[in-house]
Amino acid sequence: MDTFVSHSYFSSLLQVLMFPEGTNLCPESIASSDSYARKMGRPLLRYTLHPRVTGFQHFVKNIGSRLSYVYDVTVAYPFAMPENELSLFLGNAPQEVHYYVRRWPISSIIGRSAGDSCPNDESTATALGAWLNERWLEKEQLLKEYYLKPPAERQFPDEVVREGALIDAPSHQPWGPGAVLVLLFWILFSLFCITLLCVSWPARLFALAVNIFYIVVNVQTGISEWVLQKANEVEKRKQLATATAAVKKDD
Repeated sequence: MDTFVSHSYFSSLLQVLMFPEGTNLCPESIASSDSYARKMGRPLLRYTLHPRVTGFQHFVKNIGSRLSYVYDVTVAYPFAMPENELSLFLGNAPQEVHYYVRRWPISSIIGRSAGDSCPNDESTATALGAWLNERWLEKEQLLKEYYLKPPAERQFPDEVVREGALIDAPSHQPWGPGAVLVLLFWILFSLFCITLLCVSWPARLFALAVNIFYIVVNVQTGISEWVLQKANEVEKRKQLATATAAVKKDD
C-alpha cells in the first residue's frame, strides 16, 4: 500500500476499486465479523460484513490531496446469488445484478477539498473510520429492505434501468452446449500443455525461466512495485519525448 500511494505514477488520473470487507459474505466470514462486532460493541450485520477501516484510512490520508470523490457502490442480486467460484463454474450465474451508487465529495468526508493536503492525525483517522462504518450500516439497512421483497419486486430506491442494460437470456441451462465446449477446450488445452512439458525440452526451459523470473522479481522488489516502476518509466519517457518535441517545435 505504501509503495502504491507514494509512487509518482499515481499522479495520473486513476480509479481505485476497494473492497473494505476484505472477503466474501459466507457463514465463516459472518462469524468473524460478529466476533469483531461484539468486541467493538457494534451491531451484528447479516447482509454485509463490518468493513476494515484501517486500509481505507491509510489510503485516503496518503492520497487525500489527489482524491476528488469516493463512490459508494452497493451490489445486490434479485434472483440467483453467486456463492462461490464453483457455483459460477456450474453455470449458476445471476440473471440480474443491481447497483446502487452514491458519490461523495472528499470534502464531505475529511472537510477538505481535492488538492488540499489531508492531515495525518488521529482525528482524521477517526472521522474516516466513522464515515465508513456509517456507510456500511446504511448498506445493511438498504440490503435488508431489498431482500425482504419478493424476488421479482426487488429494486433499490429510485432505481433506473437504462436502455440496453437488459439482456434477454435463454432458460437456465447449467450445462448447455456452450458450457460443455468451454470445459472441453480447457481440458484439452491443459492436457496439451502437460504433454508439451513432458516431450519438449524448450517448453520445459521456458517454464523454468518464467518461474525463476517470477521468484527473483518477487523476492527483490515485489511484483506490484516492479510493474509500477516500469509503468512510471514508460510515463516519464513519454513526457520527455513530448517536452523534447515541443522544444524542437519552438526552435
